[in-house]
Amino acid sequence: GERVWVAWTNKVICDGNGKVIEILCIGNDITEHRQLESLLEESEERYRRLFETANDGILLLEKHEGKITHANPAATEMLGYSKEEYIGKKLQDIGVSLDMGDFQKIMQTLDKSGIIYYDDVPVKTKAGQYIDTDIYMVDRARLVQCNIRDITERKKTEGALKERERELEIKTHNLEEANIALKVLLKRRDEDKTELEEKILLNIKELVVPYLEKLKMSRLDEQQKTHVNILESNLNDVIS
Repeated sequence: GERVWVAWTNKVICDGNGKVIEILCIGNDITEHRQLESLLEESEERYRRLFETANDGILLLEKHEGKITHANPAATEMLGYSKEEYIGKKLQDIGVSLDMGDFQKIMQTLDKSGIIYYDDVPVKTKAGQYIDTDIYMVDRARLVQCNIRDITERKKTEGALKERERELEIKTHNLEEANIALKVLLKRRDEDKTELEEKILLNIKELVVPYLEKLKMSRLDEQQKTHVNILESNLNDVIS
């Protein structure tokens, strides 16, 4: 009850007098072949949709000299050439700064690896402006798919990020130097404080205490002794 596809070949068979006596019909089952054709058509349709809607500029190159055979809408918008202007051009003709001199050698490399990647390639648009791109080539049997990805904004962002990092490094270095200077000042302040304390203690011990001792040894009445004792006590509190 299954339905199959058959390719029929019909041949008329005649007798010796040229009269048709029968028809030979040979049928070949091509169901699998038709299924493969259907899958291929679906695959090609999916690829065509991807080709037309991709954000990357996509160029298809023939494998003999690398001439462009197709260009997607993103490629026309990115570089400013119309689809017709791309046809028959080589990559270097549309401002791609890649050395494509020995194209057959490139094809041999592509045949072995299946993909070739070029990063950070400057490309000159039709209007004369330069954009930064990543380019990779993919072997697609009869043709070469060349994807061009505009990374100009990404490079600007990376440049701004690097500049910000450089500024932060400078600020960090300045902060470290300021911290070192502050530590030096605090250490000097502590040293000055210690030196001042030592001078005050030394002056009191040498210039004040001896005279207090002499007062205590002199003939003082009770009230005067009390005042001297209070003075000595207060002085000890001050220098403690």
